[in-house]
Amino acid sequence: MGATPEALAGFFPGGYRCDDKLKQDTIRFYLSRVDSYIGSPMLSAPLSVYAAWIGDRKRSATLFEQGYAEFINQPFWETNETSNSRMPDKPRCSPLFANIGGFLSSLYFGLPRIHIGSGPIDAWSEGVVTMPATWEGIEVERIWVRGKAVRLSALHGDQSAQLELEA
Repeated sequence: MGATPEALAGFFPGGYRCDDKLKQDTIRFYLSRVDSYIGSPMLSAPLSVYAAWIGDRKRSATLFEQGYAEFINQPFWETNETSNSRMPDKPRCSPLFANIGGFLSSLYFGLPRIHIGSGPIDAWSEGVVTMPATWEGIEVERIWVRGKAVRLSALHGDQSAQLELEA
């Protein structure tokens, strides 16, 4: 079996729902095989989310480093297509918006466990917030939801992320 973790994309960002044991077993299965994949474009950035979802904070932090930070080109801090340290022979190809989008969607949706739906926004957070090791949380002052300004707060250990309409 290959190391490409495309099945995990069904969970996030795809939103596939199944029982918790199947999801956790699937995540563990693929995370045990991603070492040869990480550094590739597209699916490296969200790997940290899956590790956080199974409670592995240390691996989550490591995967954010390997799956996104290692893609950053100096001196302008743009995001490359591949990891500079893992694939040094690949040409510089940046900015790659798929990697930037993978990183940002991991922060806004994956780690806070936000699943956008038709119901009220305070029901979109689906689970306990687990952050990578050394992270306390994510706070975004203003995002726009249904034409209204909303504040996002997802702190490690919270029962769910908070989406609050601005007053």
